[in-house]
Amino acid sequence: VGNAKGMSPEVIATARSKIGESIAGIVARSRQPLLIRDLDSFPDFRAKGIGQYKTKSVISVPVLVDGDVYGVLNVTDRLDGTSFEEHDLVTLNLLSAHLTLCVEVSILHDHILQAANVDSLTGASNQRFFHERLSEEIERAHRFGQSLSLLMIDVNGFKDYNDRYGHPAGDAVLQHVANTLRECVRQIDVVSRYGGDEFTIILPETDGT
Repeated sequence: VGNAKGMSPEVIATARSKIGESIAGIVARSRQPLLIRDLDSFPDFRAKGIGQYKTKSVISVPVLVDGDVYGVLNVTDRLDGTSFEEHDLVTLNLLSAHLTLCVEVSILHDHILQAANVDSLTGASNQRFFHERLSEEIERAHRFGQSLSLLMIDVNGFKDYNDRYGHPAGDAVLQHVANTLRECVRQIDVVSRYGGDEFTIILPETDGT
């Protein structure tokens, strides 16, 4: 596979494939590798929307993570003009497996970061993330001369309610409050559980009115 050049940057910039269309789309739908030694023998595989680009031989391999297609690797145009063979397909499959591992690590990393920033009970941002984001928003507001508002909210009578009905009922109240707050704000606003029955909302580009 190293003895190949592939599509030019110009072709790549304009090429688009839908699931089930073109070679990449067919491989994405089937989730199976594909080796075509002579593309002229398969006119239905000709990719659409890539101008006058032509190639003799193609190998195409899906990148799968937990059964979902995250991409397709296409390799074309051997420099010596010959067709790709089974050993080239094996090499590309190995590369696909490595990419799959990289994607899995990236997804796991994102999940870890998200978990570190989220309050496990309410799903709102936690206090650590609140302080980090507030510092960022204060700096941004100063830099661009924008307004910034901060709401501090607590649940009146929560301790009495919690003592009377128990912690599970109190947890349900906190979850309901967090969900209600998230439904009432914009996407750019940040709802956080500050601690206990206290919540905060960071409101960028918002003044006191």
